[in-house]
Amino acid sequence: MTLLDIRSVGGGLYNLRRVSLASLGRVGRRRTETPAGHDSAVNEQRFAWLLDLCADDGLTVEYVDLGPRRHGQYLRRHRRIELNRNLNLRQLVPGLGHEYAHHVYNDGCSTTFAERRAWEYAAQLLIAPEEYAAAERIVGHSVQAIALELDLTPVLVEAWRRWWRTASLANQPDDAWGA
Repeated sequence: MTLLDIRSVGGGLYNLRRVSLASLGRVGRRRTETPAGHDSAVNEQRFAWLLDLCADDGLTVEYVDLGPRRHGQYLRRHRRIELNRNLNLRQLVPGLGHEYAHHVYNDGCSTTFAERRAWEYAAQLLIAPEEYAAAERIVGHSVQAIALELDLTPVLVEAWRRWWRTASLANQPDDAWGA
């Protein structure tokens, strides 16, 4: 288990190459590369910002081997988020946002409702409506294409779409249908 000591880096931008390669013992391909070949500076900033949120709430973030399917887990009793050490930065950012949402909602167990809510919370944290609109103008309506353009995962884009539809419906006036 590798502990990422977020207190040691203060409030500045984290050197994720150092964390990714040294702390996780990775050699070869950089963890910050993305399948689309985008510059990962945006995800480095997102990740640093999420780590700051965790630190402000007194959470620790650790890298562990969670196998091939799990991206992370929130351990409420220990005030700890564990992230899968086998993920790249494009996967770690949504994963950390998702696990942070479990902390925000004080989720103690994994239910379909809690998982969906956590993904939607992470999506609204990480994707601004303007960014989504710009990505959609550039690449069209495909979830995968938008995810690549935003340098995030399709799961997060789908969650953002659900959240946006819900938020849009909640903001409609009562007489929107002529009632």
